Amino acid sequence: MNGHNDPLMRKDWIDWSRGILMFLVYVYHSEVYYGDGHSWSWTFAPFFLTGFFFISGYLFCKDLYAVSLSKKCKQILKGLLIPYLFFTILFIVPKFLFYQSDVQQLIIDVFMFRASWFVVVIGILQLIYAITLYKSPSNKKLFFTTFVLFLIGYLSVYLYQDIPTFVANSSWLQSPLLPNRFPFCLNIAFVMCPFFYLGIVYRQIKREIKISVKALIIMIAVYTIIISVDRLYIGSNITIAMHEYINLPIVFLYGLLGIVILIEVSKRIYKVRFINYIGKHSILFYFLNGIALQFVTKAANIISIGNRGGYLSIIFIATIACLLTFPVVWFITRYFPFLEGRK
Repeated sequence: MNGHNDPLMRKDWIDWSRGILMFLVYVYHSEVYYGDGHSWSWTFAPFFLTGFFFISGYLFCKDLYAVSLSKKCKQILKGLLIPYLFFTILFIVPKFLFYQSDVQQLIIDVFMFRASWFVVVIGILQLIYAITLYKSPSNKKLFFTTFVLFLIGYLSVYLYQDIPTFVANSSWLQSPLLPNRFPFCLNIAFVMCPFFYLGIVYRQIKREIKISVKALIIMIAVYTIIISVDRLYIGSNITIAMHEYINLPIVFLYGLLGIVILIEVSKRIYKVRFINYIGKHSILFYFLNGIALQFVTKAANIISIGNRGGYLSIIFIATIACLLTFPVVWFITRYFPFLEGRK
């Protein structure tokens, strides 16, 4: 999501990939707002968010030995922290009005960096890897950091219930509104760090990777078959926002395969203005998707659009919400570009 400010780093396939992934975010949330649970998002759940972490890793640096900690901190401040604080504080009132949420807890969650977890995780990962590469960068350090952090995050999935009582009773350390997120979403960031790391690695070796159309078709078929069989007989699952995983290593393999497929497809179909625009301004579409979907689903409930929870209804809701977001995004980029890290 971050990195869109550098014209040297911009590639159409990246915008296309992020545009597709962001639209899937709208689809996923449409199931929450208008569906009957996640009836079919399981088909893309392993890769639609992990793909963002992978691409963020890809955009993190061109050269491991030229990473500036001070520059990265400035990028995080401008591109992630300022938008995060603006939008999360702005949306406290709508959340109170829509859900009657505890305002004090909403404020605490903003400043403990649990709100809009997705942006927080990207910022934390960028900071972690910038510190890792500070002064003595190496691929070994990157791998070791990733391994240790993932191990800690993986253990946190299973040891979460054993957190001491004083932590569980603290609204600062554990939110009743967002109970599965540590402050700064560190537990989620640690589990997701392998995808960020693999994005960094992919940028270094991408010229050596050649995937033919035939191989791509086979990969799509394999992904479709294994995830369908898993759905019917195994029941693996990944819900990153809730820090809930079933058969995490298996789901990670699905996620990596899905990301590779997305990238290869994107490199072949990389110029669709509608999709590319979403990808270019993905951080704004992300922050605005909740309020847009609230508006659309309330209207849909009044006029009873289609079969609630049906595939076509969900796609329709997601598409309308996305279209309604466009003029708002255009207005922000035109008059308040600093809200996405631009000058």
